[in-house]
Amino acid sequence: MFEKLQTPDNLDDHVAWEQYYQAYLSSINHSVESDNWDKIKNWQTLSYLGVALHSKERKVWFPGCGLDITPFIYSHAGCRVFGTDISAYLSNFLNELATENIEALIENHEAFAKELKDHGFEFEHLKPRFLTHDFRESFAEGKFDLIVNKKSFQLLPQESLKKASKTFFEATTVGGKAIFITLNVQGERRSIIEDHLIEAGDKGGEEQATKDKEILRAYDKEYLDRKKTEQQEDECVLHDGKTKLAYVIYNTG
Repeated sequence: MFEKLQTPDNLDDHVAWEQYYQAYLSSINHSVESDNWDKIKNWQTLSYLGVALHSKERKVWFPGCGLDITPFIYSHAGCRVFGTDISAYLSNFLNELATENIEALIENHEAFAKELKDHGFEFEHLKPRFLTHDFRESFAEGKFDLIVNKKSFQLLPQESLKKASKTFFEATTVGGKAIFITLNVQGERRSIIEDHLIEAGDKGGEEQATKDKEILRAYDKEYLDRKKTEQQEDECVLHDGKTKLAYVIYNTG
């Protein structure tokens, strides 16, 4: 079972994170037993597996992956997976796990394989790669069809947010997608996240555009007609297969 440990307050403190993961993994005896994995399965990041499988190269990056089984599942589903974290201790541990058979990591692997087959995909045995990397800096492994970051991006200090946004934009292939799963943030904090992504060159997701259209219904017809024309132009950009898209997912629960 997991011992409750306090995560570092400063996400830029690499030493503190290294110490945290050493203590964290020691608290579970470096075990991959199912009762441990049940507590770190991240079903929200798993929901984007279809996006990865339907992409051109199926190349996926999990920056700030932490201790999460999701990269293993994506790789065994047939994706070329890279997971990175600032903790070398954690990266070494995850690479050791990557040598294990999928049966040792996923309790219901047979059901998972069947579900993949039902959707036209074969269960493959690719191995994820885990590297020590600070995602405020350029990533040397090329470009990715899908980037998935869970919560570690939004908590960065302002200057680090700016640097990380640039990294993610440069690492996203043309027509690729970057998913940022966050805690529930609204108002100024939300704008800060989106502004940094837009400044780096990403196009925002369609969720906010939908809300904006509801507000605009109260405006006069001339403005709405003009907005409709602009919206059609935006839609062409969003679906042209050449634009890099960033989606920010806000948890409300």
